[in-house]
Amino acid sequence: MPSSVGRPRKYHSAEEQRMAHAASSVRSYIRHKVQINKSCRRQYKRTKCPPEPSVSKDGPHPQQGTDPPASHIKLFTQRILKRISSKNEEFLVLIDRRPRVYAERLYREFMAMVTDQSPQGDDTRLCDELTKLGTLIQDVTNYADKILNDTGVGKDLAEAQEIQDCMREVEWWLEDILCGVLEGVDMLLNAHQSRHLLYQSSAS
Repeated sequence: MPSSVGRPRKYHSAEEQRMAHAASSVRSYIRHKVQINKSCRRQYKRTKCPPEPSVSKDGPHPQQGTDPPASHIKLFTQRILKRISSKNEEFLVLIDRRPRVYAERLYREFMAMVTDQSPQGDDTRLCDELTKLGTLIQDVTNYADKILNDTGVGKDLAEAQEIQDCMREVEWWLEDILCGVLEGVDMLLNAHQSRHLLYQSSAS
């Protein structure tokens, strides 16, 4: 007589496997977010990341409570967009303009650190890169907020948000690798071999 006990779900298609891994990554990320933040904060203290650029470098900000001319707002926004473009260039240099190759290189560098003497590897480099990405994302976010305050929703804001999204996707890929590190090297290796890491399976 067939057992009434339900069996574990098996994922057969590549898409089902990708979705299952993505859901697992989200759960893992939630469990390990505190540890990831602690690791990144430690690395942030070790590395002297450049402070957020001063608003004064962007020129005088339109005074609140007044109605500045449109030309003034346009000039201010152009300066902000220039700085966002500069941050985007820093990002592209960081990832060597090839985000998946960048993520794969960091994965391989981590796995090369896994030895008999250090079976858990060393996540220092991953945390360093996450810290750099986090700093760039925060800078672009601050600039996007200034655009939103000055000109509202529009083409300029969409441009800033598109850059934010690209940066955040790469950040998510690295956090996914770090989650695998925290879950265990064997699980990370299995996920990589089955091409279930987010940077391997992402459709973008």
